[in-house]
Amino acid sequence: MVRLKTTSVSAFTALVLWTFLATVSADVFGPRITFARIKPADVNLGAASRIEVVEFSGALAEVAANEFEAAAASEGFLTIVLPVTFPAKPALTLRERSLAKPLPDITLRAHLDDFTTHNGSSRRGSEQNNTSASSEYWVDARCSLHVEIYDPSGASITALNVTGASTSSHGPALSAAMEHEAKENAARRAGAAAGAKISPRRVTESIRLERDVPRFDEAYRLIRDGSFDKARDLWVTVVRSDDHSAALRYDLGAVCEALGDQAAARANYDAAIRLNPLEPKYGECIERLDHWTRETAMLHARISPLPQVSPRPASAGPTRAKKR
Repeated sequence: MVRLKTTSVSAFTALVLWTFLATVSADVFGPRITFARIKPADVNLGAASRIEVVEFSGALAEVAANEFEAAAASEGFLTIVLPVTFPAKPALTLRERSLAKPLPDITLRAHLDDFTTHNGSSRRGSEQNNTSASSEYWVDARCSLHVEIYDPSGASITALNVTGASTSSHGPALSAAMEHEAKENAARRAGAAAGAKISPRRVTESIRLERDVPRFDEAYRLIRDGSFDKARDLWVTVVRSDDHSAALRYDLGAVCEALGDQAAARANYDAAIRLNPLEPKYGECIERLDHWTRETAMLHARISPLPQVSPRPASAGPTRAKKR
């Protein structure tokens, strides 16, 4: 009985604490509308959605390719088609392939090389603390991944280089397994870094709302329930009957922005500035909205070639000279 009573009291205390923290957070940070945006990748490929990897060569190519595919496709915007076998070498040139059959949005070649390793060690224990000194060893590895990206006609769009670095597990002596582990992990990291660079991603945006607007509590309940469209319709009705509140226009603009209606969001932010030109927050909202409008436009822009990149000659094979 005592244990049951203690458990129930603890649960009640946790509930009271959670309610208190939620109330304090709302008072301190204010009510907010939180939503997701789509941010273009560091290497923007426009509206491309399907990428065929026609070549992924070099030591541990399959390991790096699998990590590349997982990272590039993790957000659900890109489909990556990997070769069936590794090392992957296209039987036809890109131009021959384009004449033979339609290509996907983007074609990609990659080469993994320049593996370097470094042995590390440390010594533990001493006569001062009556322990016998012992050593442990590990291997550090680094590699580079070169990626070339082509449009459906075979023209070079861009290229990127990433590096991967990793450390093996520690042990009482160096071994070949340690070196292989370090190299494999470095290849994984290089592949993941390259995949992340070409993939759009979702980011969370949060906009603070003004409380002093008509029917705020009703609209905010809808916002917390995720019914942004109903909150917008509610405030649109209020604006039609009484359009004298800059805060209302600001809140309505934030809801429209969360719904992805950038034109309506800007119109409402402009109206808020006209009603209260001394509030700097309204101008900041337009600057932020303009930034995201440009970002969104990039996601749907036609892919235009960047400065041409000389592809690796086919006769050179999949390997390159090691740096000394």
